Amino acid sequence: MKQGKEKIIDCHIHIHFNFPGSVKTAEGIGLRYSPDGLMRDLKENNVVKALIMSTFSNGFVKKFVKENPKHFWAAATINPLNYKIQDLENLDTDIKKGFFKAIKLYPGYLKFYPADEICTPIYEIAMRYKTPVIFHSGDTSSSHTLLKYAHPFNIDELAYKFPKLRIIIAHLGNPWINDTKEVISKNPNVYSDLSGLFPGKYFPYKEELKQKLLEQVEDLIYYAGAEKLLFGTDYSLVSHKEYIEFIKRLRIKERDFEKIFFKNAVKLFGEP
Repeated sequence: MKQGKEKIIDCHIHIHFNFPGSVKTAEGIGLRYSPDGLMRDLKENNVVKALIMSTFSNGFVKKFVKENPKHFWAAATINPLNYKIQDLENLDTDIKKGFFKAIKLYPGYLKFYPADEICTPIYEIAMRYKTPVIFHSGDTSSSHTLLKYAHPFNIDELAYKFPKLRIIIAHLGNPWINDTKEVISKNPNVYSDLSGLFPGKYFPYKEELKQKLLEQVEDLIYYAGAEKLLFGTDYSLVSHKEYIEFIKRLRIKERDFEKIFFKNAVKLFGEP
C-alpha cells in the first residue's frame, strides 16, 4: 500500500484503563495506556474514529464517548442469558438517542449460540435502528470458556434466520478464518473485522505467524472481496502502529485498502 495519511476507522478497541491485567499488557508493549495516551496514539496514526466495545456494562463506555465524541463511537453490550425488560428498554432508548453505534455480544465467554431464541429481542432492537451486532468469534483469552459457542459457522444460521440483521464477526473468527470466508461470502448481511489476530507482545515465531495470517486474509479477500472487511485492532492487545503496518502488508489493490480502513465502516456506522 502507498504510504500516506489515509483516514482510518478502528472498529474494535477496548478501554480497560482501570483493569490491572489490561494495564500490564498495554505497558508491556509500550502503550501510553490512558485516555490522553490513546488519543495521542489515534492522532499519530491518523485514526479519525474508534469504536469502543462495552464489556461488562454500558455505563463507563457511554460516559467516556459522551465526553469525547470527536474521537469515539460506542458499542453497547447486554447479557442474553441474564437481561430484564428494563435492560432492553434502556438499550432501545440509548440506540435511538444515538449513544451507541453497535451492539457487542460475547458467545464463548457466555454460553449461548447466536441464533438462540433468547437473543431475538436484542436483534429486534438492532434491526429497528439498523444497528450492527458484533459477535466475539474464534479463540478466547480464558480456558474457562467453550469454543463451540464462538465458532463463526454459528453465524450462518443467524444470518439465514434474520436476513435484515447487520452482523459483524469479530477477529475473523480466528483460527477459523477459512470458515469465516465462506460465511461472509454466502450471506449479504455478514461482515467481519480484522482485529486481534495476534498480540503486540513478543512470542516465538511471531513474525512467522503474522505472515501466515496475512496469507489467510489475502485468500479471504481473493475469494470474497474486501467489501465485507473492517479494520480493527483490539487495542490495547496491540498498538495501532504495529497493526496498521501489518494490514498494509496485504497484497491487495489500493482501492481495497481504502474500503478496509475507512469506506466499509462508513457504510455500516456512518460518517465519523
